[in-house]
Amino acid sequence: MDSWLQKQGLDAYGNPEGSMYAGGTPLFNERTGEQIDRLDFIFKNKPEVRQACASDASAE
Repeated sequence: MDSWLQKQGLDAYGNPEGSMYAGGTPLFNERTGEQIDRLDFIFKNKPEVRQACASDASAE
């Protein structure tokens, strides 16, 4: 998945390279104290990643 994100010009969270995050990560909500799994975050915001990665895995 990381390779696919990089090829698309996206950061480790599926957002455009160079994106800035309060607290250093979009995975932690400072107001609620909740944290989300990185894969869940990416798949929620970029569902096409799941399919692209599944296609890559089946090609191997």
